[in-house]
Amino acid sequence: FLFFFGTLGTAAASRIDEAIDANLGPIADALETIIFYSIPVAGQQLPLVLIALGGTAIFLTLYFGFINIRAFWL
Repeated sequence: FLFFFGTLGTAAASRIDEAIDANLGPIADALETIIFYSIPVAGQQLPLVLIALGGTAIFLTLYFGFINIRAFWL
């Protein structure tokens, strides 16, 4: 008896999953091309998101006076 409820729930969940993927797939693909746009640096492709994350990490390290190193042993 409970076996049928489990299979019905799985079938409904897969239909919902397919509907969400069909509607949001093109939006996710467009955002992926923007976020992971790569530029050539020294003969290699470097995604802009890595430059943004690395630049932010360096800026915050300097701004907070190397708190990530000073407060490591707290």
